[in-house]
Amino acid sequence: MLLAHVDALEAGLRERLAGHDLTGSVRLATAEPAPSGTALLTRTHPLAATLAEALVEASLDPETLSGLGIGRVGAWPTAAAQQMTRVALLRVRFKLTVHARKERLLLAEEAALVAIEGVRIVAVGEAARELLNAPAMADLAPVARDRFIAKAKEDLPGLLEGQIAEFVRSRAQELMRDHARLRAASGSASRVTVEAVLPPDVIGLFVLMPGEA
Repeated sequence: MLLAHVDALEAGLRERLAGHDLTGSVRLATAEPAPSGTALLTRTHPLAATLAEALVEASLDPETLSGLGIGRVGAWPTAAAQQMTRVALLRVRFKLTVHARKERLLLAEEAALVAIEGVRIVAVGEAARELLNAPAMADLAPVARDRFIAKAKEDLPGLLEGQIAEFVRSRAQELMRDHARLRAASGSASRVTVEAVLPPDVIGLFVLMPGEA
């Protein structure tokens, strides 16, 4: 059994959890059957769901949960960028349906890095990571850094509906082909379909500007 001390959390989180009648100390069970006086802790429990939602929000706005210091935003000049490039860290989720005698629905997720110039995705995965790992050529003044980050956030909704959505759908197709190959190799008669859950969560956003080596 777990005991979650809700009153020890930041005020904003306490207020959100109070809307779900979660106050004081909450008794949670991690396995069924949940003992009397406890609630089963699952990913859909209001405590888990609210904390996850707040952490995603804080990824792009460090002031949301300033005490945790988990913001993943930044802007800097680098020789690795030929033009302004935004690198987004995504949490991508998929619904996997196993079609067999008894149909099963599974959930899966992965992290993905995509680098975007304008509205084009120019690098993903390790190639995008290399852009991030390239050294910064200088520090930006806070006002300039904040301006670049604010513009990148402003452009996010359009990208999430456009190129990023297409990227996530293509990942779903790749996963479906991978499952088909594995099941064919094992002689399994079942098949798996994969559906992307849109939009993905953006849990990091970085702006790279061209800099001289």
